[in-house]
Amino acid sequence: MTEELEIPEFVLDQRGDEVRVGDTIAYAVLLDRSASLSIGTVLGFQYNKAEYSTPYLKIKVQGYEPWNSYSDRSKDGKTLKNPGYLRASFRRFVKIEPKP
Repeated sequence: MTEELEIPEFVLDQRGDEVRVGDTIAYAVLLDRSASLSIGTVLGFQYNKAEYSTPYLKIKVQGYEPWNSYSDRSKDGKTLKNPGYLRASFRRFVKIEPKP
């Protein structure tokens, strides 16, 4: 029988600041073979469903693609990426204040 893990209300970013659902973060991504930063909104937290390894916490993020103007999925003039996941324990993200 597997034990249910409690989902935390927040995680800590690279600077040690609390990141909660709804916060805006900058996080590391790969564009082709180059490292880059992306910006997105935290949608939630969840544990992976690992049958053969230790569960780890993931952050669900809705990112933006400012360079792609051909998509009809937009929010405030920004093109939305498909939601993705970051591994919370790696802490390769920082909380930022959204631009007004």
